[in-house]
Amino acid sequence: METEVSGPNRPLVVRLARADEVPHFNALLDEHHFLGHHLFGRILRYIATEGEDWVGLVGFGSAALTLGPRDRYIGWDAAATRRRLRYVSNNQRYCVLPSARRPNLASQVLSRTLRRLSHDMEAAYGHRVLLVETFTDPARHLGTCYKASNFHVAGETSGYGRRNGSWVYHGNKKMCWLYPLARDASKILSDPFDHPLLSAQSQRSAQ
Repeated sequence: METEVSGPNRPLVVRLARADEVPHFNALLDEHHFLGHHLFGRILRYIATEGEDWVGLVGFGSAALTLGPRDRYIGWDAAATRRRLRYVSNNQRYCVLPSARRPNLASQVLSRTLRRLSHDMEAAYGHRVLLVETFTDPARHLGTCYKASNFHVAGETSGYGRRNGSWVYHGNKKMCWLYPLARDASKILSDPFDHPLLSAQSQRSAQ
């Protein structure tokens, strides 16, 4: 499955990375993203290309175990969080490569990646994704491409992180952005009854 949009000269294609492309994907993130290539959880890697050239890298993984702004937005309790956290995906890495930067490219790549994310997650892991979360560091960037792709700011993180199984205050507060992939995503995730989007296949995948 590929997604194409009109670029200035060549079509922009967004696709899943092949297994043999992962080392190059990782090396580029190590070179061009301040957090490097490490992704965790239920991972999907996307490559955006124009012709033969790689222009963008997008990485998704499992959602944060606890996240105040997200959890308040959804309105779920601890039991619902444990049961349904897999329906939330974290955009853990996003990088437009320096040689390819041009106006609107970042939001074009991100928007079209989001259109296929739930389908790809179901194909890979047996369940859909209803909500995407991500973080931006205000000291580094303003999250302009997320705003242009209709993410909304849910709030600020607390400045704590997990280290060796414990919560440690590091003081580096980030902005939490959310993007629902389904109508009434927060209600579906918090409701005591299972919505049809939480399919039997999805339930089996967690067992």
